[in-house]
Amino acid sequence: MLPTTVLVIHHDEIYRATVSQFLESASYAVLQANTLEIAQVIFAEQHVDVVILELVSSQVDEVDIIRKLIQTYPYLRIIVTASHSSIDEAVSIIKAGAIDFIQEPHGYVQKPFSARTIQSVVRKALESPHPWAKLEAAYETLLQVARDYISRQDYNQAIGFIKEAFRCDPARPEALNLLGEVEEFLGKRLEALKKYRAAIDLDPTYQPAQINLHRATTRLHTRPKFGK
Repeated sequence: MLPTTVLVIHHDEIYRATVSQFLESASYAVLQANTLEIAQVIFAEQHVDVVILELVSSQVDEVDIIRKLIQTYPYLRIIVTASHSSIDEAVSIIKAGAIDFIQEPHGYVQKPFSARTIQSVVRKALESPHPWAKLEAAYETLLQVARDYISRQDYNQAIGFIKEAFRCDPARPEALNLLGEVEEFLGKRLEALKKYRAAIDLDPTYQPAQINLHRATTRLHTRPKFGK
């Protein structure tokens, strides 16, 4: 219902293509970048759920990069990959906020670097407690944060927190309805209609989704007013 987008940041084109193929075969939407600079452009243009990030110790402070990413994009789940890292470096990376660490073997396009391994790591990252869980963030808290970002017209951040709320409680309709409003506002009308209908399927008495669905199908030139 809510597609997961993974951004693979790695200098090696073969690595990026291989990981992308592995993940696309499991129905993930995959984006690629060969530098952090290009990744920043992608972050600004669309929502990303998971990052597979290559870190090169000789070039940058890897711990600092992870902390800055989490501070800037709090909903992100970060998986780190590297070909030469010590156990101590891996521990530091995890402590900085990364969800998991992939040690690239020599000849990484061969086993044990397999589709099953990569898919499993991403799946576990999505299932892992989000940093917000440490703050005991409830469903309503996540949606309120999303609305705060909407008020600042930062829709990518808003989408991240809406999706996190949905993961927190997928049986409630509010997150789907709000996501539909954002998508409709951004011109993704057909996707928005799907979200409104899905919210109504969860709770046929939920009036905000009913109102949005009626408006979106009868007054095609209107845009939603963000609500609860």
